[in-house]
Amino acid sequence: VEPYSTVVDFCRRMDSAGNACELLGFDGAGHGFFNARRPAYDEVLSALLAHLDRWIPATTRRITSTIELRVSRKQAD
Repeated sequence: VEPYSTVVDFCRRMDSAGNACELLGFDGAGHGFFNARRPAYDEVLSALLAHLDRWIPATTRRITSTIELRVSRKQAD
């Protein structure tokens, strides 16, 4: 388990390098706090789904557009 301060430092370095880094801390939570049937599970799952919703739709659209472009090029040949 990495100390929280190490993760904060990593996120700062990623941001400084121009990379997206999002860190969501949960006060007083120990290792494995996000597992099912733990008190923070619902909060963690909601945060995870919100994060994925921000990133995956754009990625999915790019992938879909690329596939559609390749298919249309093949059909044109």
